[in-house]
Amino acid sequence: MINQIDKGILNIDYNFLNLPKKLTFNQAYIIRNSNGTTEERNVRTNYSYRADGTKLRKAYTSYFKNQTERTTTTDYLDGFQYTVNYLNAAMLEFIPTAEGYFNFKDNTYIYNYTDHLGNVRLSYFNNGTSAEVLEENNYYPFGLKHQGYNANGGNPAYKYQYNGKELQEETGMYDYGARFYMPDIGRWGVIDPLAEKYRRWSPYNYVMNNTIRFIDPDGRQPEWIVGKDGKAVTYKQNKDGSLIWSKNATADTKRIGDEMAKTKTGLSRLNKMRDAKHGVEIEINKTAKDAGNWAETTHPKKLGRNEKTGEVTSNYAKIEFFEARIEKRMEEHKAAPEGTKFIGANYNELYDLWTNEGMSAVLGSIGVHEGNHATDPANLKLLGENIAKGKNNDLEKGPDAEEGKHLKELNEKKQKNETN
Repeated sequence: MINQIDKGILNIDYNFLNLPKKLTFNQAYIIRNSNGTTEERNVRTNYSYRADGTKLRKAYTSYFKNQTERTTTTDYLDGFQYTVNYLNAAMLEFIPTAEGYFNFKDNTYIYNYTDHLGNVRLSYFNNGTSAEVLEENNYYPFGLKHQGYNANGGNPAYKYQYNGKELQEETGMYDYGARFYMPDIGRWGVIDPLAEKYRRWSPYNYVMNNTIRFIDPDGRQPEWIVGKDGKAVTYKQNKDGSLIWSKNATADTKRIGDEMAKTKTGLSRLNKMRDAKHGVEIEINKTAKDAGNWAETTHPKKLGRNEKTGEVTSNYAKIEFFEARIEKRMEEHKAAPEGTKFIGANYNELYDLWTNEGMSAVLGSIGVHEGNHATDPANLKLLGENIAKGKNNDLEKGPDAEEGKHLKELNEKKQKNETN
């Protein structure tokens, strides 16, 4: 999209990453305040980015009727947000916290109540005697905010609302990182950078038109690991590698996911489980000691299959881990004569991991294996050939190799830590 005349946007210039670098507005397009007494007009907005597309600065220029242009600059520095107004007065506006943000202007902690999609629904603070509501937000399904039903003005400097993304007030778009999103029409302004993965969908579609189940963390693709409410689980990674999970993540999902994220291979598979078009449910069975397998991936809903390519798609995958069975087997190994080797891909490595790191580490490694069964296209294709053509493809080769790579990276990481 290079313009949006109905909103007064005459031209949008993009950089090499398809991110808007300059928006030019029709200065005859009038923005009236709530009582209609002051006419404000947009002039232009300029954006600056790092080489990887991270937004560093926004310079917004406007003017009031019969007055000169005014430019407000916003600088973004790893969560710290500064503004320089048209009088050249600089201000640190806020920094994000785990519960919301700290407002430097009022020297106040603001707490955000978010829903399962990360939408900020309520902002409140402690006024000294009780909690006081600062802002209430309600949204239409695709993110357009309801207006005019209460008098809570909120914090004008804090514009992070739908999906926790920053609203660009002069255009009504949300900045997701890789793209800008238009909640009034439920579409993106540029094509999907990962469009080849979603050939059945318009490259401008938002979360495959399912705003209740999916979110799009950065404007590239929806994510979905099934949470306790049946909806998508999300997570963010800290600089130390640990994960911050959404509130609907189950204890089992967090336990498995935290361990998978400790290696590059494991995190890559976890991301693929999150980004899958189908739901991936994770459950740890703590009682079944005599289960045949240590874990099992099933597809409760009928598999889809492309007859021309043989490609199989899952509509839902469930991974069940049998913790009591694994514990029983490890104790049997422990009681065996010294030097006994047990047959099975990665088995002895898993036993060493259980001995040194504990059960959770073992479950995370098996999670890499089963995640491959649940989401890897090549493995699903082999499964489809076994079902439709009666073949006997080895469905364990790929998962075993990926699990082995994860175990190798864990061992290398351990050795490096011991050396340091």
